[in-house]
Amino acid sequence: GDLVLQLIVVALIPAVCEEFFFRGALQQILRDWFGNKHVAVIVTAVVFTLAHGDLYGCMPRLVLGLLLGYLFFLSGSMLVNVCAHFFNNAAFVIIYYLYHRGILLTDPTSPMLMPWPVVISCGIGAALLIGVYFAKKSVKNETKSNV
Repeated sequence: GDLVLQLIVVALIPAVCEEFFFRGALQQILRDWFGNKHVAVIVTAVVFTLAHGDLYGCMPRLVLGLLLGYLFFLSGSMLVNVCAHFFNNAAFVIIYYLYHRGILLTDPTSPMLMPWPVVISCGIGAALLIGVYFAKKSVKNETKSNV
C-alpha cells in the first residue's frame, strides 16, 4: 500500500499539476508572448528547474524540462506529457522504495555513477526518437487528410 500511495502522491499528482501548469499554461503563454516556441520551451524549462529549488538536480531537471517542452510541441497532447512526467517520477519513487526495502544496495542519493555526457546523449537520443516518431505520425495524418 505504501508504494501505491507514494506513486499517487509523489509521481502522479505532481506530473498532472506540473504539466498542466508548465507546458499547458506557461509554455503556451510564453510562446504567444515571445512568438517563438523554442524560447518558450527554454524559459519554461528554466522556470521548471528553479521551481524545484534543488541545485543538485538542476541539470537533469533542466534536460527533463526541455524534453517535456519539446515533447508537448511534437505531440500536442497533455496526456503524452503527463505520462512521460509520471514515468520519470515513478522511476525515482520505485528506486527509493526498493533501496529502503533493502532490495537495491546502491543509495539513490549517492553521486551519479554514469558520466554526464552519457546521460545527456541518452536524453538527446530519446528526444530525437520521439521527434522522428511524431514527425512520421504527422506526415501520415497529412497524407490521410489529403486523400
